[in-house]
Amino acid sequence: MTGDSIATSEFWEISGPADKGTPFTFPTDPRRSPTAANALEQFKAQGFDSEGFTLFSYGVVQAIAEGIKRASSDDPKAIVKALEDGKSVETVMGPVRFDSKGDILDPRYDINIWSAGHAPIAK
Repeated sequence: MTGDSIATSEFWEISGPADKGTPFTFPTDPRRSPTAANALEQFKAQGFDSEGFTLFSYGVVQAIAEGIKRASSDDPKAIVKALEDGKSVETVMGPVRFDSKGDILDPRYDINIWSAGHAPIAK
């Protein structure tokens, strides 16, 4: 079992069938979230596969934008202060909340298993 670094089709391209059944953790796939539908359509229209960390990065930008809005400032310290109150920020991953250290409250992870040449299957 390993962490999320193998959550990409490149893992299978490199390892091939030798790693069939390899379990790994990964945050719950935001592509399954209804809040990601619009972003997924935009990526699809551009011919881009939003695997791996794509939507998580998109969500980070959404959280920063919400922090700027709440703080009425683009000062990084003001943004952090505006987001550390535990109030939800709507993102492509669904609502996220941050604590006073900037950590996500209530993170969600799945245990995934690679199968022969297919995308990982969440368990």
